[in-house]
Amino acid sequence: RVRGVTDDFETLMREVQDELQLPTHACAFIRASLIARGAAKAMCIRRECEAYAAAVEAVTAIADATIIALDKEHKDPDAVLRDDMKYDGVHAIEHEPTQANLDALQAAVKVDVARNELAGAAPVAREMAFWMRKILANPSSVLFTAGDCAQATSFVPDAFALTDIIASYAPIIDTYHDAMIADVAAFARSAGANRLSVEASPPPWHVHVAGPHACSRCHASFSNLWINQHARVCVVCELAARAARRCPFAKPNVPAPCLGAFCPHALKCVSCERHSCVQCGITCGDAEDFIALIEAIDARAVFLDFDRTICATKRGASPLPGAFATADADAVKARAEARSADEDLLATLATHDNAWVVTRNPNTRAIEVFLRARGVAVPRVVRVTKGESKGRAMRDVLARTPSGFGTSNAVACAFADDDIRELLRDDVREIPGLRRMLFTRQHRL
Repeated sequence: RVRGVTDDFETLMREVQDELQLPTHACAFIRASLIARGAAKAMCIRRECEAYAAAVEAVTAIADATIIALDKEHKDPDAVLRDDMKYDGVHAIEHEPTQANLDALQAAVKVDVARNELAGAAPVAREMAFWMRKILANPSSVLFTAGDCAQATSFVPDAFALTDIIASYAPIIDTYHDAMIADVAAFARSAGANRLSVEASPPPWHVHVAGPHACSRCHASFSNLWINQHARVCVVCELAARAARRCPFAKPNVPAPCLGAFCPHALKCVSCERHSCVQCGITCGDAEDFIALIEAIDARAVFLDFDRTICATKRGASPLPGAFATADADAVKARAEARSADEDLLATLATHDNAWVVTRNPNTRAIEVFLRARGVAVPRVVRVTKGESKGRAMRDVLARTPSGFGTSNAVACAFADDDIRELLRDDVREIPGLRRMLFTRQHRL
């Protein structure tokens, strides 16, 4: 039995065998083919979606019932203040509250917090359950489209209310955000390298900010909510770095490889956060994104890095073994096919009549042989030495390339490299008509 295959898939296969009266080996082939082509996976996804929809519906029903019960059986804080403590919201309380009054108010606040969390989550859960049922009822309709990278393409139905639900909280965030950050910043200052002053009497909300994770910049310790654990930077230091036009994830006192890659328009690091900005002239994406870019601008010239872009080689390693020059063609082809490479980019090199590999890898002969073995009939490979910019090689190619835009001198062209430093060099940045892409492999190898 194949792991992840659902019972309904096995039932389907038994029905196929019974109805068609096929021999066992033929059914085994059909079964293996359906698994390989994703049919079993699709049925598994549907089963999980059905379970998810049922679970979300159950959670929504429980949340609704709990809200009703809390409203019926418990007073809210305003009611306790008004009825038990005789506070009218304007004048000071005339009598000292009793301990019973304070206990009742504390209990009411706790209940109110839980009720508000349920009241906020229930509409979202209800909306998710509704659309899951829509998806299950209309399996051939494309209702949602999304990508899984940082700059995800996202299309949702017009009636999808989750966007409006989230947007409804924006005024509250705008109202309290600056004050909240100021309070957290004050906490960081008072913490003084992980220590609160013995004379200090921290406000009760400190317990929700303090935690075991130390910020690498201010050295205060925060809970998960207030710190980026990967970069070990708290939200206060992150916002301060962005305001200063610096990457918030660069290590202090260490030259950052992303230096100069900060986008002043969105206050994000192009390299670390894989942020695309048309105004900055750099986009981020994988092979499919690069091909879409080439088609969109009708690129007359295409430039590709080799290591970690076209091929999985690193630091100038050869894509072929050292003895490839004396090996027979079949052996070279087998070794080339065994090396992980991006098929989409290889296809671009094979089909575009002005596509070039611009690399610092010294094994240019091995790269050419590798590309031929992988279907690129006429590989165009240019090596750039240490300290030299790839801009010179690209300008040499562009000087021989007609622009296709009448009298314009700019040639529509595209350059993909996994190293942000190659994209940020002045002579690369200044090439007219060049669109730069920071290449990210989305688990394609």
